[in-house]
Amino acid sequence: MNAPDLAYETDPLVLQVLSIVILSVATIIGLQTIWLMARTIKNKQHKRDIKAFRRGPGRKLLSVLDHPSLVEEWCAEAKVYPSTIQRIILLEYLTLTAGDYRAQVVDIYRKLGLLREDLRELKSDSWQRRLVAMRHLSLVASSDERQILLDLKDDHGTIRLLAAQILARVGQGKDLLTMLKQEHAPSRLREHPLRMLLNTAPPEHLATLFENWQLLPDPATRRLVLSEGADRLPSASTKLIPVAAQSQDLEVRIGAAQAAGKLGSHHHQEVLLQLLKDPAWQVRASAASALGNQVGNSAVESLYQSLSDFSFWVRQRAAGSLAGMGDHGLEQLEKAAANHEDPYAADAARTELARLGKIDQEAA
Repeated sequence: MNAPDLAYETDPLVLQVLSIVILSVATIIGLQTIWLMARTIKNKQHKRDIKAFRRGPGRKLLSVLDHPSLVEEWCAEAKVYPSTIQRIILLEYLTLTAGDYRAQVVDIYRKLGLLREDLRELKSDSWQRRLVAMRHLSLVASSDERQILLDLKDDHGTIRLLAAQILARVGQGKDLLTMLKQEHAPSRLREHPLRMLLNTAPPEHLATLFENWQLLPDPATRRLVLSEGADRLPSASTKLIPVAAQSQDLEVRIGAAQAAGKLGSHHHQEVLLQLLKDPAWQVRASAASALGNQVGNSAVESLYQSLSDFSFWVRQRAAGSLAGMGDHGLEQLEKAAANHEDPYAADAARTELARLGKIDQEAA
């Protein structure tokens, strides 16, 4: 009996498909290899150009800044190199200099046409390219670019915020108001740059925001303006706190509590006691923290009552505020820890006393 023939005839169509697949994979790998080689060559050339610039025009830049008459000659020499190299070196100097030296570097940046390139990039369809251009403009823009920056009010949120930061430096108070009117529910991640903007804006710009505070459509933005501006313009903040405390918006009422806490004036104690009874636990927690800056039996008694709040955060913040109110506050904490009929209130008091080292952690 003959052994079975194990050879199978392969379908020509299958062979053709496999050949196409193998050829396609080989082509892709080849193209990737070529791209990587080209990228490597470009990066090496870029590094050589930077080194050459540093050895040439870069070494002369400091002396040029001391002798402005040499600027034109220096720019002619620098233009031999790609604009990307010119920008890298000048941006380094911009971050390391101040005063007249920095102003001269900005002037050179403009003479080389680098600012024109940045403004051209702002029209790009690529968000990343516009963002890079905005970072450059944050170092070199002046009032001449004010209208261009204002035109970015409807752009991506991050770019609009960068434009607002630049306008806080080179624009007017009404410009900052225009940009912040476009803010809608900024995330907690975006609050930090917005806080920085409000903390560095000139007082006259901040005054414009307070005067037009109710025109800001976003409650979270109004909260930030009110709370961050309390330190810098206390009189303007004082006028708005009672209005904000009555707002229908949760974020605005939180801002009222935060601003009152920063000001620490007894004039705001009544508002804070009112906010301590707010339906929203977030507002009550903010008011409990703010009352830690107040003095008087009414604040201590109200915070003692808040130890029984159904919200954990309100209880803990009330305990923390009592701890910072001297001997009378500590007495109330010790009283609650030992005798309070609400076990959650007693637990909040013991936790705070343990944090202060007044009782053992195990007892808490």
